[in-house]
Amino acid sequence: EMAVMESGNVDLTLRRGETRDYVFYFGPRDMTLPRFDLTGKAIEMRITPKGGSEIVYSAVNPGCYLSNAAAGEITINPSGAMKAAYTFQNAPYYVTLDGKRLFHGSITVQSLNE
Repeated sequence: EMAVMESGNVDLTLRRGETRDYVFYFGPRDMTLPRFDLTGKAIEMRITPKGGSEIVYSAVNPGCYLSNAAAGEITINPSGAMKAAYTFQNAPYYVTLDGKRLFHGSITVQSLNE
């Protein structure tokens, strides 16, 4: 579980072949206040490997969805098979909410036994 604020930077390490949920909560900087209600919003994750094709995950193309929109909860969960197909070791990514960049960072891909 990770909390993110608007325009936050979050680096991720993903393991090839492993199916795991990465859960984020979107809310105000003052964590004592309620998280943002994301009901009805469109969420996407875009991975942009250098020299490769952009990878897009959303509720339509599974891998990134609002798991509890009313509580500001976002889950990123590309399947083990999806990650096994990655041809990159590191790539930048960003997550958008209704087309606006919400947070971004770098993805590092490791094998299961690293």
